[in-house]
Amino acid sequence: MKIAFRVALAFGLVAITLESVAVGQEPRRPALAPEVKARLDALIASYRALPAYADQGEVTLLVKVGDRELKQVQKASIAFARPNLLDLKTDLLRLQSDSK
Repeated sequence: MKIAFRVALAFGLVAITLESVAVGQEPRRPALAPEVKARLDALIASYRALPAYADQGEVTLLVKVGDRELKQVQKASIAFARPNLLDLKTDLLRLQSDSK
């Protein structure tokens, strides 16, 4: 699996979690094809079994308003260790949690 995809997946999951916490709602869950769901469940099970994980790559943000388009590319890294340690870094943001 490519590093960029893993980082994008991790950032996506963090963004969905933060959005649902900020809004106080359940995250929207699109319907998945059975084979896609099976692969995603296997990937989630693999990550849940890890005692720690770290990765780095790039995050691309593309915003379109009418005919205008803004693209930003930022270096990013994520690291976590069980039970509740998290370190998420981009060029503009750093989010750390020591579980307190």
